[in-house]
Amino acid sequence: MPQPDRLPGTPEFRIKLPQDGAEARGWLLTQFGGNRTNKFLLREGSLVTAEEWPGLGRHARRFRAELRADGALVDAPAAPGQPQDAPAR
Repeated sequence: MPQPDRLPGTPEFRIKLPQDGAEARGWLLTQFGGNRTNKFLLREGSLVTAEEWPGLGRHARRFRAELRADGALVDAPAAPGQPQDAPAR
C-alpha cells in the first residue's frame, strides 16, 4: 500500500494526553478530507483515548468504529505503574 504524501514544510505534531502523559504523533497530508482541510496521519504506536466523549460527532464515531473493526485502532495494555482506573487507551 503506498504511503500518503506528507504536506511539505509542516512539522511532526506531538500531542501529550493530560491524564497519563501518553503521546500521539502524526503529520498533515497533502490530501484533503470531506471538510476541505488537510487529512492528518496518526503514526503507528500513537496513543489515543479509548473512550468516546459526548462532543464526538457521528462521523467521528463511525470512523472510530471502522478503525477498530479493521484492527487499525486497538486497545493498548495498561502502562506500568498506572493505577487500575487510569483511562483506557
